[in-house]
Amino acid sequence: MALLLRIPSGFQAHPAARTPEVSVQRKDGVITYYLEVDDIKPEDLEVSVGPALLTVRGQSSRESTIEREGATCRSISSSRFSRQLALPDNVRWQDADAFFEGGRLGVRVPEAAPAQPRRIPVSFADGGEDVSSDGGTTDGADDDADE
Repeated sequence: MALLLRIPSGFQAHPAARTPEVSVQRKDGVITYYLEVDDIKPEDLEVSVGPALLTVRGQSSRESTIEREGATCRSISSSRFSRQLALPDNVRWQDADAFFEGGRLGVRVPEAAPAQPRRIPVSFADGGEDVSSDGGTTDGADDDADE
């Protein structure tokens, strides 16, 4: 599976407020987006997908307590992120699914089959005979009868 794209994580003013790194891979007709979210529990992730956009939101919180020399210091930190990724036009976003493994969130979006052109008959606006794709008429009349 070849790596298509790696989008580095974005860091804001505080290191706890980071945006996860994203990598994108394509294999067997499926595009998979991986987000590095090792510090976030799966139940704290929200994934939504629409016709043009994949959105992933998450939050994490951490508590620590230090007791030293009869004093207790309790620290609580939390962070949130939201990451939006544009989807290509040729995907079946309705069939997307998400999974969590080894500190990574994966979102699989199947690619759609390429659009195939189709032939359509051309008819006269006045209700006359249809013209077939080979240039003949579709009413069964013999073209040589007019001569």
